[in-house]
Amino acid sequence: MNVRPDTPVIRPVTVAVANAKGGVGKTSLVANLSGWMARAGHRVLAIDLDPQGNLAHDLGYLDRTDNGRRLFDVLRGNAEPATVHDVRPGLDVWCGGPHLARSVGALIPSTANPLVSVLSNVADLYDVVFIDCPPSLGPLIDAALLSADQLIVPVRADHASLHGLEMIGERFREVRTLNLDLQLLGVTIFDVSRSATALAVEVARSIQLGFDGANPRILPAIRRSERAAYDMRGSGRLAHEYAAAHPGSSSAANLAADYEALALETLTVLRHDPRFGDRSV
Repeated sequence: MNVRPDTPVIRPVTVAVANAKGGVGKTSLVANLSGWMARAGHRVLAIDLDPQGNLAHDLGYLDRTDNGRRLFDVLRGNAEPATVHDVRPGLDVWCGGPHLARSVGALIPSTANPLVSVLSNVADLYDVVFIDCPPSLGPLIDAALLSADQLIVPVRADHASLHGLEMIGERFREVRTLNLDLQLLGVTIFDVSRSATALAVEVARSIQLGFDGANPRILPAIRRSERAAYDMRGSGRLAHEYAAAHPGSSSAANLAADYEALALETLTVLRHDPRFGDRSV
């Protein structure tokens, strides 16, 4: 694991979205939180650190992605990022994809985290950065956590997801010895079909176990809507865009409302950071 440079650097407020288990909604959360923040008037950068590269599907820029080729070189310290501008007004992306899986063990130099350096170079360009992390522990998640100020962990209603929560909690504790800025923003329960009250109690217990007794913040949950999720990814639409295109669908409206509630609570936390430029109206 690499460390931050001794000299402090100024970078945009950065939020990593991670769980050591796949299929828990990380990419959907990054896409919708990024899109909602940009729609509210903030300048947003989304970084896809996942070799699966699904953020390109969710945000609809498949024809503009390099599948992580340039970001791979950035993480090796050999290049500046290539930005895909305005996938939505005010929302830019650094593309991920299969190139990030190449020689993963050699991606990050042992004495520095290039992602911190390149983020410091864009500190004046963005109010907030969201990082979509891969579904496994390793140097890509380390790079994200070492660069982040806040961590959001999505979970689903299954034991594997809760185990992933505990695993990312262990890595969180390790990284915090190197990145003292890193905080747990909260945990959101993804793809719930009914009241999440009982599950929230179990999630809170897992947070306390995995995050060294941290006081758990349970963020607004995202309800299940399989058809909407399938259509959204297939069309590159975000929840509020899908709801606007389907005005008679209660499930689409509920999904958009859930993402808005999550974004508003996330925004409440971010506004405590003086680096967060509040340009919303």
